[in-house]
Amino acid sequence: MKNIPHQSNDEDDWYMQTRDSKGYRTLAVNEIIIDESYERKLKLYVECIRKKSIAPLEALSLFIPEFHFCTTGSRVFRLDDVFQGGIVYCAFDNKKPLYVGQTYMLRNRLIYHHQIYSLIHEEQVVVKGFFVPFDIDRMIFELYLINSLKPALNKQIRFY
Repeated sequence: MKNIPHQSNDEDDWYMQTRDSKGYRTLAVNEIIIDESYERKLKLYVECIRKKSIAPLEALSLFIPEFHFCTTGSRVFRLDDVFQGGIVYCAFDNKKPLYVGQTYMLRNRLIYHHQIYSLIHEEQVVVKGFFVPFDIDRMIFELYLINSLKPALNKQIRFY
């Protein structure tokens, strides 16, 4: 797994913008890319689902790196922090994992996710996440995080 710097001068090709007293600014981020072929990653993902275990993912040497961003639901809803691109996110309540998910637009996902929408406005709920550009990598990383962090609200693809 690589944590690769994302460098782009294209203003439409960004992951995160934040607003402060001077307006919006785009932040440089890293991307997580799992260094294996698509076919191998897909095979390992399917094997995990079939066996109801993340043991097959050991072949990928996954780990939980430092989060790329940390924000609150209220900052996301007020559009102070704007995210786009492949994201795997984790909602925490007082450091206890509540939910792990993936999305392309974080704000929309949080608004329409009924399990966490009512909780996300509380100040103790923090949203942290990673930028993962490829679909199969997001699926694998989400599966890995759900079964490593054991969040309370995840019901699907959890094996604990």
